[in-house]
Amino acid sequence: MTSVGIRVERRRPGTPRPRPGRARWHAIANAVVLVWLALAAVAVAAQGVLPAPRWSALHLFLLGAVSNAIVTWSEHFAVPLLRLADPPARWRAGRLVALNAGVVAVLTGASAGPVAVGVAGAAVVVAVVAAHVAVLAVRARGALAGRFSHVVTWYVWAGAALATGGVLGGIMLAGVVTGAAEERLVAAHAHVNLLGWVGLTVLGTLFTLWPTVLRTQVIDGAGRIARLSVRLAVPGLA
Repeated sequence: MTSVGIRVERRRPGTPRPRPGRARWHAIANAVVLVWLALAAVAVAAQGVLPAPRWSALHLFLLGAVSNAIVTWSEHFAVPLLRLADPPARWRAGRLVALNAGVVAVLTGASAGPVAVGVAGAAVVVAVVAAHVAVLAVRARGALAGRFSHVVTWYVWAGAALATGGVLGGIMLAGVVTGAAEERLVAAHAHVNLLGWVGLTVLGTLFTLWPTVLRTQVIDGAGRIARLSVRLAVPGLA
């Protein structure tokens, strides 16, 4: 990495160094994302052929590929920026398995039934993401975060948006709301997941990633601007 990345990787004496298994872990996590992307492409190509609802392709992409990428890469950015040690391998592996089991349950229960499986899957996905951002927040409080501490704030609110969208999705799957109210739930579900879970994550990451892409330094006031931005973006999302 250049610019920001180089500066972040210069660790202070006594700070734990990255574990040698980091590259292997990212290879596995990224392979899972690629699998979901491939399944989404197949679902798009097979529209009208496979006995699956039309929204399946969208959820294969967003819930499967994008959510896996966000969970993996939000941790990847937060750990060096906050000068944290890599989390235990068991935590990462358990989170990956639980998240994808939840996604599979949502897709299976919603398309083939029983509905209870889909609702339980939504609960698992919400629980995994909530645990993920909670761990980041707790670890960030004791870290030498400095000017980059705002990135975890963005990720926490993005996780809250996913939790909201997951609850709304579970309610829709359970079929307890119908008619015009259901249409509003669908709109709200899409809103908080796209603009919240995905949008807030992207915005928070860009404050540190974009200067690296441009091969320039992060300006001194970037942290203040980022904190002000999240205070405007979250109420705006609501």
